[in-house]
Amino acid sequence: LAGLILRFTYLKVGLAALLVFAGLKILASDFYKMPVIVSLSVILIILGLSVVASVWQVRRGGSDPDPGATNPDPGATNPDPGASAPDPGAPGTGAPDHPARPTPLEA
Repeated sequence: LAGLILRFTYLKVGLAALLVFAGLKILASDFYKMPVIVSLSVILIILGLSVVASVWQVRRGGSDPDPGATNPDPGATNPDPGASAPDPGAPGTGAPDHPARPTPLEA
């Protein structure tokens, strides 16, 4: 299922268009009462177009992610073995800038 979701590259664009439509509908609700069938038709058309455009792009040879891939960011779980580990004392890592001082009991 995760591989199938990755194929719908235009689904985010379609959902963004739906949010714009819903916002405009809410703003215009004081001036115009849109029939429910028109609203549902617009929603179905936007979603349908985004899915059809995604499928069409994949069939044209566009960006087709690996169908067996389940992780959209493979570097997150399989880091580059040649990469060095981050410096624990580097700024922004949350580590103190100084080495740990011994407490009076440890000295």
